[in-house]
Amino acid sequence: DEDPCTCTARLVGPGDVRPLPPPPPTRGGRGGGPLEIGPASPAAHDRDDSAGRRARLRRRAGDVKSSFPGRRGVLSVLCLMLTILVAAAIAITSIMGSRGTAAPRGGDEPNPPPLPDTMRLYAPPRTKEEAEEMRAEIERIASDPTVTWEDFAAGSGEGDDAAESTPANRTARPRPDGYPEFTYTTERHFSSRRAALLFAPGTYEGLDFEVGYYTSVVGLGRRPGDVLFAECARGPHVPALEKYADRPPRGSGLDTFWRSMENVAVEADEGTRWTVSQAAPMRRVHVMGDLNLYDGDSWVSGGVAANCVVDGTVNLGGQQQWLFRNVRVGRGVENGSWSVVLVGCTGSLREESDGVSGGPSVTREDSPAVRVEKPYIVLQRPAGRIDEGTTDGEASKISSASRRDLSGPDDETSTGIGTFQLLVPRPRFGNDASGPDHAGLDDEVRDFSRVRLAVPSGSRDTAEAARINSRSLQEALDDGKDLVLSPGIYHLEDSLAVGRDGQVILGLGYATLVSPPGGRPCVRVLSGVRGARVAGVMLEASPADADGAGPGRPAGAAGGASSLLEWGDPTSDDPGDPRDPGALSDVFARVGGDRRDVAPVDAMVRIHSGNVYGDNLWLWRADHVALAEGEEANFPEISRRYRQTVKGECKARNGLVVTKNAVNVTMVGLAVEHATEDQTIWDGEDGKVYFYQCELPYDANETFATDGRVGYRIGPNVKRHAAYGLGIYSNFRDHDVRVPTAIAHPGILSREQGAGDGGGIELRNVFTVKLDNMGGIESVVNGRGPGVTDETPRGMPLRCRDVGCGE
Repeated sequence: DEDPCTCTARLVGPGDVRPLPPPPPTRGGRGGGPLEIGPASPAAHDRDDSAGRRARLRRRAGDVKSSFPGRRGVLSVLCLMLTILVAAAIAITSIMGSRGTAAPRGGDEPNPPPLPDTMRLYAPPRTKEEAEEMRAEIERIASDPTVTWEDFAAGSGEGDDAAESTPANRTARPRPDGYPEFTYTTERHFSSRRAALLFAPGTYEGLDFEVGYYTSVVGLGRRPGDVLFAECARGPHVPALEKYADRPPRGSGLDTFWRSMENVAVEADEGTRWTVSQAAPMRRVHVMGDLNLYDGDSWVSGGVAANCVVDGTVNLGGQQQWLFRNVRVGRGVENGSWSVVLVGCTGSLREESDGVSGGPSVTREDSPAVRVEKPYIVLQRPAGRIDEGTTDGEASKISSASRRDLSGPDDETSTGIGTFQLLVPRPRFGNDASGPDHAGLDDEVRDFSRVRLAVPSGSRDTAEAARINSRSLQEALDDGKDLVLSPGIYHLEDSLAVGRDGQVILGLGYATLVSPPGGRPCVRVLSGVRGARVAGVMLEASPADADGAGPGRPAGAAGGASSLLEWGDPTSDDPGDPRDPGALSDVFARVGGDRRDVAPVDAMVRIHSGNVYGDNLWLWRADHVALAEGEEANFPEISRRYRQTVKGECKARNGLVVTKNAVNVTMVGLAVEHATEDQTIWDGEDGKVYFYQCELPYDANETFATDGRVGYRIGPNVKRHAAYGLGIYSNFRDHDVRVPTAIAHPGILSREQGAGDGGGIELRNVFTVKLDNMGGIESVVNGRGPGVTDETPRGMPLRCRDVGCGE
């Protein structure tokens, strides 16, 4: 009788929500932290005097009784009404949740989170001995294996010569002049090993190490200069590989994929060497000297540098092509073979050139309309520094060789080095879209308490691992959290659905998502979501034995087409938001590679929503795969290390498909290779592409040409499209294939070519190259422009300045 109404409820207004500091951006309730029912201080609310509360209830009940008969009945009605209101509020919140405004349901994540073995956290070494210990550990876990000349000559090394060695013919051959004492190898080209090397703020002196396959070097400072590699010869670097086996002693960078360096500064005596090809970006780096993107006369096919500062000279050497986005160059850009594209760059730059008279074409866009930088992580408090807040014991824990497994603050093993933040750069427009941005003053800061650091399941049962991975990852996304994927292989049972505005999936150390069965994508960004980010991930086709569906009508695929990533829905009209575009950064898809028996894919990436910004995508149908146990190479004259893909293997029809509703989509750095039909199909209006590198399938037969397949197709109904710096290459190994044209468009010319309204199709600095073998491409654009002949030397670009190819 003291408390006749035990039903209590309270509707929540905006003032009752306590966001995480700093406040979230104005993008409509992404939900930075848990919504709290009640006043700002729940503890104070719990301490409310229960006697006073009962007295207030009695007074309210008395007022009701004096005016109306039946106190219990009236109170029951009031309780029922409040219950209905609360239920309605919950229902409305649930409905709105599909557009990113629902409150997260789960609890906070630990910060700092426990780090798995694939993430190594380093603090600045205090002695030469610590630096050497650190270098030795990095070399063991993250650098490519090496072979000395003595071992190679004795037949225990890598390469084609070693494959022919037997105990009977092994001799100690002297090392020829010009050959190095050792070389890094491609042994881990299709390895399952993944690693992220995390460097806490500070100066790392005397530390030289090679950055190997599936390794990311990540600085944890707010600015690149917060993590400095100094007093070193080379610092983090990538040389040419296989210098004994591949065009010795030059070596090669043509297969130097899947490695990265981010958010650090390097002051190396020999400059910074980064001899890489696709999927090996350098971003948010300050090179305090020269940047050398080559190694002697080795062949190399890169690459991307984004949001960087180079104090000295950028030397491309023999790089086939390269994209610089928002890079400030101190003393010029030199050399290069076929194509150099500079977007939003400043400083000492090369002048625009069509390359017709020699040298690479140089394509410049000094004032891009928009830029969206990749999210990154920061350690709030510098590690490894002895001060009042860090004991000698704590510093010794993080400066030993075992710098991992950060524990929560209550754990006795805690290093006490601080907490992590996820920084999400806001889109920049107009003048702010040019030049590097290392200050990050406008970057949104998200505490790791609302970020799940994911670790792949350790189950050896792939199906069980897929269930565990999907459940854990999707649970975090549904709770409104961001995902940071630690390095590893994540098999999936179902697609990861990104359903909140501004939500982030960020992979570290080439975290790899393996597609679920039934043709479903690894990641699906739901229609209507604004400002989502998918970054730093590899997307991989699932093994064929896990999937009985093929191209055409796979079960569960969007619109009946299989893919590895879907942005939006093919049945909905979602124009996106030009002030808050979604973004794909460092997204690398592959069909085949570590195996050839993979589920077929219709399109590796499909975009259905408008205003999506792509920042360095490589969509690769594997042209070579790992040898199965006991298998011999099928084309030993090409390589004894790999199996060369043949027709019918690693099926992937298209690389990128931009559908008709996907308006105003921008790609800065796009590479699509070896798909079995059109490489890229673009049906959305107002698309823009800066830098495109494409190789047609090596294993194609004559039907590839007779079916009219191309490297880049602008849809027949598209009226406005712009593409700059496009290179499309042929290397038809198995058949004499003669493709009629490389680029197809609907024939609506740009204003410069006669279109009166200033719209139309604009192309600039487009070309083809015959890499090797038979056949080739007979024209550049719509049957116009130079074509390959029997006398065309391999490696020579055939160019068009513009969409009309000079006509």
